[in-house]
Amino acid sequence: MERKISSCERWCEVLWSANDSQIAITDWLGSNTSEILLIRTDQKGYAILIDDEAARAYLTKEEMVGHCYWEALKWEKDGLLRIRAFGHTDDQPLHEFMYEFIFDPIKKSATLVKKESGPRSQAEQKIWASKEKH
Repeated sequence: MERKISSCERWCEVLWSANDSQIAITDWLGSNTSEILLIRTDQKGYAILIDDEAARAYLTKEEMVGHCYWEALKWEKDGLLRIRAFGHTDDQPLHEFMYEFIFDPIKKSATLVKKESGPRSQAEQKIWASKEKH
């Protein structure tokens, strides 16, 4: 059985959970933004946008309105999803940033596990190094 779950204008990356019960889709929407959609394969309905207030609370306003990308990295044990927010600010002083979180789809909350943000951070080098591997 087939069903349409999402429509992407540019490109997307799909991660299946270990037990195939969930799909995380990173939708690279535009040159300055992306989002993560979460789909349960055992339920009908649309994808849920991961829009976690706890995770967003760690980012500054300048980071969120700059070039801010959200990416699903991998499924962890117990059905938890590792995600990251990364990018750069658009206003002076410019800086790169990268945050990693463990997202719990049941509780719909994220826990910060890594932060690189602020002037002179090494986040940009790590971001582009990981992109070149793909």
